Amino acid sequence: MIVTDRLVFLELQKCASSATAQLIQDTVGGDRIGKHNRLDSIQLDIGVRRVAGTVRDPWSWYVSLWRFGCRGRGA
Repeated sequence: MIVTDRLVFLELQKCASSATAQLIQDTVGGDRIGKHNRLDSIQLDIGVRRVAGTVRDPWSWYVSLWRFGCRGRGA
C-alpha cells in the first residue's frame, strides 16, 4: 500500500500492482506500508485521500497466479 497526502494505492495481488506502486513512488512519493494490505488492516484516516488500485481480466489473473505457483513461489 502506498500512502500520500492525497492518495492511497492498494496493491492487489497479480494485478501489476508492484510496478504501478513503484511508478507512483517515483513520481509522487509517499510511504509504502506493507504489501497487499487491506485498507481496514491499518488505522488510517482516509480524509481527502482518493483510494485506487489496479484490476485485471479474471482469466489473466488466474493464469498469472497459476504460473507463479508453478515456479514454486506461491503458498
